[in-house]
Amino acid sequence: MHDVIVIGGGPAGSTAATLLTRKGFSVLLLERERFPRFQIGESLLPYNNDLFDRLGVSEQLRQGEFQPKYGATFVTGDGRVGYDFCFERTLPPEYHRSFQVKRAQFDDLLLRNAKATGVDVREETSVTAVSIDQQDRAAVQTANGERHEARFVIDASGHGAIVGSRIGDKSDVATLKKIAIFAHYTGVRRAKGREAGNTVIVVLRNAWFWLIPVGEDVMSVGLVVDRDHFVASGL
Repeated sequence: MHDVIVIGGGPAGSTAATLLTRKGFSVLLLERERFPRFQIGESLLPYNNDLFDRLGVSEQLRQGEFQPKYGATFVTGDGRVGYDFCFERTLPPEYHRSFQVKRAQFDDLLLRNAKATGVDVREETSVTAVSIDQQDRAAVQTANGERHEARFVIDASGHGAIVGSRIGDKSDVATLKKIAIFAHYTGVRRAKGREAGNTVIVVLRNAWFWLIPVGEDVMSVGLVVDRDHFVASGL
């Protein structure tokens, strides 16, 4: 029996598994997909740097193919009002730079780091059931017929919410009922110099756009809008 079973191998799952293993716990991580795999959510924040130092991946981030990010630009949809938030002018030196990442590569880096730390990583292993009926242990069942037990289970399955969907009270947060429409594009104009890696946020009346440069010629563009507004628009 393991000390902890982590469901989900994304950044939250791999981080929890790595830190627990370094504390001496026996950790099993179950991930339904085979990494690397596509995922959205590509813009890191400066204060993530402390966590990357703890995980031991800071040097890999600096030496990898990730786009350096030194700030963010906010602008209204009509272009009349704009503001550049520069990390160097606002934050301590250790937070002057962050990164824009392609999640397939970034998540794979964190998962491989967890495995190198000693986490028992099982990819292509979907969790189909979770049981917490016994006081001293939890059990999970996988799609391939395996049963695993542990003292604790961490649900890092994201939108899947394995534990909440199967044995908990799952409810929506009214203010977070959003829809995101996104794609990757090439040939999108961007700022020059250090600002070329800035996230650009375009604020609209009932929605907002992101533009995130995740490579030398790749721009992630997404629209976030209230679900009710999206449905009412008839799109």
